[in-house]
This record gives sequence, C-alpha cells and structure tokens, in this order.
Amino acid sequence: SLTLELASDRLFFLGETPVGKRIIMLVAGLVTAILVTSYGQVILNDWNQPFYDAITRRDLNEFLYQLGVYFVIVSCLLVLDVSQRWLTETIKFRLREGLTRDLLKLWMAPRRAFWLATSGSQVAVNPDQRISEDAEKLCGISADLSIGLFRASVLLVSFAGVLWTISADF
Repeated sequence: SLTLELASDRLFFLGETPVGKRIIMLVAGLVTAILVTSYGQVILNDWNQPFYDAITRRDLNEFLYQLGVYFVIVSCLLVLDVSQRWLTETIKFRLREGLTRDLLKLWMAPRRAFWLATSGSQVAVNPDQRISEDAEKLCGISADLSIGLFRASVLLVSFAGVLWTISADF
C-alpha cells in the first residue's frame, strides 16, 4: 500500500525517539522475563524427580514440602507469564505509536493533501484510518513473530541442554 511506500524511503531508528527508548526498555524487560521463565521451566522439570521420589517412599512430610515448592515455582511462572503478555501488548502499542507518528509526518508533508486529492485512487479516502489499520497490522504481526521466534529459540536451547544432560549416561 501507499503507506508502506511512504515509509520505505525513511528508516525508523528506535534509539532516536522517546518512543524508541521506551520500546528498547520494554524489549529488555521482555527478554529478561522470557529468560527467567525458561529457567523457571527447567527448575520445574528438575522438581519432578524429588516429588515422585516422595510419592514412591510414601513420605507425607516430604510430599507436602514438595507441593509447597511446586506452588512457589508455579506462582513465579504465572507472574512471569502475565508480565510477558503485558510487555508484549505494550510493545505492540508503543511500536504502533511510533510508526503512526512517523507516518503522519510523511502523510502531512506540504502539498501531500493536494497530491492525495488529485490521485483519484482509494488511498485518498480516509487516510487517517488507513494509517491506523496499516500500522496496527504491521506492528502486531512483526511483534508477535519476533517475540514468538525468540521465545521458541530460548525454549529450544534450554530443553536441548536438559535433554543433552539427561542423555549423557547413554
């Protein structure tokens, strides 16, 4: 669309704007939350052995202790998952804000309104709504794809390490 053509001739550098600085801080927080969540999942995986040992020995005190450990681990993972979701949605919002501001500068350039009015295409109809829709789609898809890819990569590396450690005896 025309919105992407207008944005393609100008690079959007995150560190140059106040919105970009917020995005960098949010991404750093999200990366930290993803890494800590991955570590928490490895801890939860390690927790399985003592729990099943307590069941095998029929040790009620150890069983109750392991249930307490489980609730602490799961509570921490739940807080981390909620914070990841909040950070993801906030990153999408801030990306959309920065892109929309940048696109508005491009759309509202001198003589742009005349050019749009005389172009005779559907682009000239409600350009503000087109900017909003295009920015929302681009930022949402980009954020979901990049965050999902990073999360999956971290999970792959962490559990490959777990499987490598477990299979060392074979």
